[in-house]
Amino acid sequence: MNEKLNVLVNFFEANDIAHRSQIIKYNTDVLYPRNFKLLEDTAINIRFNDSNRSFLHFLSLYSVQKLAEKIKVDLTRCNLFNQQLKTVYVPQKLLENKALFFSHGFFPAGIRRRGIPVLTNTGFMTNEYEGIYNDDERWHEVNQICKMSSQSTFITFSSNNAIERFCSFAPYMKYKVKLAPFLIPKIGKLTEDEMYNKHFGKVLKICFVGIDGKRKGLSNVLAAIRNIYQRDNNLFTNCEFSFVTRDPVVLPQSINYKHYKYLANASVLKLLRESAIFYMPTLKDAYGLVYLEAMGNGCAVLCDNEMPRMEIFDQSLAHFTDPNSLSQIELGLMRLISDKVYRFEMATKSYMRFSKHYSFETVSSYYKDLFQETVDAEHFFVNTKHRLIA
Repeated sequence: MNEKLNVLVNFFEANDIAHRSQIIKYNTDVLYPRNFKLLEDTAINIRFNDSNRSFLHFLSLYSVQKLAEKIKVDLTRCNLFNQQLKTVYVPQKLLENKALFFSHGFFPAGIRRRGIPVLTNTGFMTNEYEGIYNDDERWHEVNQICKMSSQSTFITFSSNNAIERFCSFAPYMKYKVKLAPFLIPKIGKLTEDEMYNKHFGKVLKICFVGIDGKRKGLSNVLAAIRNIYQRDNNLFTNCEFSFVTRDPVVLPQSINYKHYKYLANASVLKLLRESAIFYMPTLKDAYGLVYLEAMGNGCAVLCDNEMPRMEIFDQSLAHFTDPNSLSQIELGLMRLISDKVYRFEMATKSYMRFSKHYSFETVSSYYKDLFQETVDAEHFFVNTKHRLIA
């Protein structure tokens, strides 16, 4: 019988100080890794790096970064600061008997010298996301990732498109790069009746979920609804809109809508499960876990036409729009509301894609294999190195 694989993961929300800190309430880098606790079984044991020293290191640098953004000081060119912001201290006692360190967002300083395999998750956003129009401006970032990868067994990206773009700059890194889809908690399967009823029922529920409404395209979403209403107020007669955002929502009183400044994840999933349309042509999103949650709950999705959303929905399983084009957003929403067959077929096909590629069952199995592959590869590298030295 194989020994249990002990995996150490950064997860600062588990830390007592972090748990009371509002500054990290909506920070995905901090909150997301908790999902890996769900991988625990007879073969894997997950332990979190939740030490006070680790969190305070992150919190101090994160606060400086946010202050710099507020007073419009550009720290992106400060190599030392960026290096420190993405580095985390790992107490030595937490490393005892650990087979693997999985780093999401923060790189562990110095632990590979102890012979512990390191699997490092990173990202390589599109030029559009970074506000860059010349590939030459990406070389600094590429070099930083390559430097980080030299201290890792493997590095991971969340989409094939990110891997392709990164490897176009550094083709020699292909052997080091792995795909690591986002792991989201298990979503209960929809019955055929549930899927049919929410798309063909008397009330058509439409939702927007983006706490940072300004960045998620809320203003265009609301403008499109108002414009459609002025031309054809009957279209929304049987519609119920829900908005989860801290930004204000103002629509004509005769439109049926609800506004929540915040909902816990369980409530968001319930809202998505009841909704037929998820409506968020985001202006800027690194990935967008909520799109996966919308797929997994049987929503027809209207989104932007950028990567990785195009990859998530396989180029055709969402209604893509230019997020800056009100006319495209209006036409997309009107079609999703009025064309029931189009909406139902899109939702059904994207739900099937979710089940095959992004469900907890699929991705958790993938991660378990990836963890074991990382450990085996590190042992192979070490043994090969020892034979060469001998």
